[in-house]
Amino acid sequence: MQGPALTGIPGTEIKPGFLPMKSFLNLSGNNMIDEFIHWAPAAGAYKLIQCSSGNLSQRLDNNTMLVSGTGSWLSTIRRGQISVVDMKDGKSTNGIRPTGELPMHLEIMRQRKEINTILHFQSEAATSLCCADYIPDYNVIIEVPLYVGKVATLPYLPPGSSELVQAVRHLPIDIRMVQLRNHGQIAMGSSLMEVIQMAVFFELACKVIINNADQVITLDNDQMEGLKTYAAGRK
Repeated sequence: MQGPALTGIPGTEIKPGFLPMKSFLNLSGNNMIDEFIHWAPAAGAYKLIQCSSGNLSQRLDNNTMLVSGTGSWLSTIRRGQISVVDMKDGKSTNGIRPTGELPMHLEIMRQRKEINTILHFQSEAATSLCCADYIPDYNVIIEVPLYVGKVATLPYLPPGSSELVQAVRHLPIDIRMVQLRNHGQIAMGSSLMEVIQMAVFFELACKVIINNADQVITLDNDQMEGLKTYAAGRK
């Protein structure tokens, strides 16, 4: 199987974002569902999704996660459209059927204990580039190295398939943003707020790339190193 293609400046080590956010939530049960309902519509407000094209998951603990229900619209999601899933067997414990992309969400949560939130989205510019015949350098604005980090690109694999599960299983540990060919994007992070912010910044970078076409200017090695120093001073 084709492995993930990584973008970035050769020889430049890029962590999962020079300025990773700290998880600001320490909630469970109904309180976390309230947070889920609060943040999910932001995906629609920032035009990261269209109708039912996206899905969202949030870890409650090492055994349980919240997942948007199949066919639900994140922009208008309600409590009765959020599935509570047992991470051991992947079954809903509240009778609400989860998104068909559940296998992908489960695999990432199981493999990456530092990941609490996953947003699968389909924003316009980013999806345009995931359907292009080339992989750009996404480091065109400072928010990409600071908050997004390296971006992996996976070949087209059927949604919800075992092939997609296998592909995300083998992603490098420092990857938190993925382009799925002819499909969409995955943003993963420590909190609901973080993944929304990552997705918004990534979409902005993709718009810059498309709008500037062949004349886009990317950050060079020295500039990237300068951002590392800047980030270190803010931690």
